[in-house]
Amino acid sequence: MNKSKHQINRIEPPALPDADDENAVQLTAFETGERYENLILGELDLSESSADRVVVEGARLTNVRLSATRFQKLRLVDARFERCDLANAQWPYAEFDRVEFVDCRMTGFRLTGGRFADLRIGGGKLDFAQFFDSVFRNAAFEECNLREADFREAALADVLFRNCDLGNAEFYGAKMRGADLRGSRLDGLKFHPDNLRGATIDAGQLVDLAAAFARFFEIDVK
Repeated sequence: MNKSKHQINRIEPPALPDADDENAVQLTAFETGERYENLILGELDLSESSADRVVVEGARLTNVRLSATRFQKLRLVDARFERCDLANAQWPYAEFDRVEFVDCRMTGFRLTGGRFADLRIGGGKLDFAQFFDSVFRNAAFEECNLREADFREAALADVLFRNCDLGNAEFYGAKMRGADLRGSRLDGLKFHPDNLRGATIDAGQLVDLAAAFARFFEIDVK
């Protein structure tokens, strides 16, 4: 079994509430310090709202607008976001456990200082997203636009980047041992060679990284 297949099978999926659950909770806003269970939200506009220390356990969110929201120290357990808009949302120091984002707009999404376990992001638009100083455990980015994303100082051991666009993304100070970048675009990647120590790339990606290695080792290419 190849590493990518093994990696993706290790991620534990969320245990979601039944979409037809008559006891599912509906809401129009999150309140600071509140705990929510079995949420089912669809076609809802929560953009530009804010709350701190919210806990959500068991949630399905579909076509929900969360752009420019400010949720500090948000804790999500067993949640799925599908076709949601999270552009320019700021969720610092978030904690995710078994969370999925599918086909979401996440341009400029700020998840700095977070802790993420069993996280899967698929088909997302995450250009200019910020994951500075975040810790990932059992995580996968699949077919995502991550151009200009900020992964500085992030712990990315064993993270899978499958068929992603990582052009001009920053990885200075990141720890990437066991990370798998095969099949992703790496042109303009910003990193120190030590940041990629122990990561896996394919032969074709060496071309994308050649210019960065040449600059670091002061190689004169003529």
